[in-house]
Amino acid sequence: MHGGSLSQKNEMNKKVLEREITEIIAKTLKINNSKVKKNLSIGSIQQWDSLMHLNIFFSLKKKFKKLKLDKAAEVKSVDDWIKLIKNEYND
Repeated sequence: MHGGSLSQKNEMNKKVLEREITEIIAKTLKINNSKVKKNLSIGSIQQWDSLMHLNIFFSLKKKFKKLKLDKAAEVKSVDDWIKLIKNEYND
């Protein structure tokens, strides 16, 4: 079998997905990628207020079309965004 096991590929895909999400969030917040940790949350930094939360949603929705605003209203952190997107795309 080429390219490793299926579980290795799934793990790689999860890492790629997480990186894409954090890069989009960093770009939207106009901060360095290295500052976007899973525990970063709305209100924890000056740039991430309620309006920016909506901007993050719309930025992520450009890439992840299945995202729904009602689900995004429950999101509070980078980790929540990652979990939400993973759940939407694991159907």
